[in-house]
Amino acid sequence: MKDSGVEWLGQVPEHWVVKRLKHISPKIGVGLVINPSTYVKDDGVYFLFGGDIEEYGFKLEKTRKMSDEDSRSLPQSRLNEGDLVCVRVGYPGITAVIPKLLCGSNCASMMVVRRGLYDSHWLAYCMNSDIGRKQVELVQYGAAQKQYNIADAIEFYFAVPPLAEQKQISEYLYDKRKKFNSLITNAENIIALLQERRTALISAAVTGKIDLRGWQPPKREVAA
Repeated sequence: MKDSGVEWLGQVPEHWVVKRLKHISPKIGVGLVINPSTYVKDDGVYFLFGGDIEEYGFKLEKTRKMSDEDSRSLPQSRLNEGDLVCVRVGYPGITAVIPKLLCGSNCASMMVVRRGLYDSHWLAYCMNSDIGRKQVELVQYGAAQKQYNIADAIEFYFAVPPLAEQKQISEYLYDKRKKFNSLITNAENIIALLQERRTALISAAVTGKIDLRGWQPPKREVAA
């Protein structure tokens, strides 16, 4: 291990290099910010706003659309597979990787971190980690809607391992996250079933469908 040179980052593996975000990605920009609503159409490619992004993924059920022609005419905000999009306003810092499905789509207001000589999913994990979020918190501003400037975000620090190790880290975290999500889903299903049974029991009791004559409440143990 070695000292990272960044006080709050502490020590990092000897062969890792600490870099600013602007030195990890070949280009960092921002989505369409001037009157994005004028580009909204009924059909076309996806037009992503901050509310469509969640950690490591997208909620596309209500996502707006933009014509493919308009998207092609706006290359600065047009998205390619492997790019990262980071929410800038509202819930700043939430980051996801553009999949093949969204290649050619466009975005409004978000920070766009272009694909480069790094593993995109590894960098998304970095951005969504406590390390990434704390740096966002340090530069964000606003009361009703928090946001941050791209000029501040490109200066964020991250400890960068070799590319092969980045891929190993992202694959390991994907596997762990998948298992945790499965456990959470199972727990939520059990809670929903118990709530349903509780509601049914109460309904049956208050409508006389359960004969409670002679029922006695259990004795409560008195704590010593």
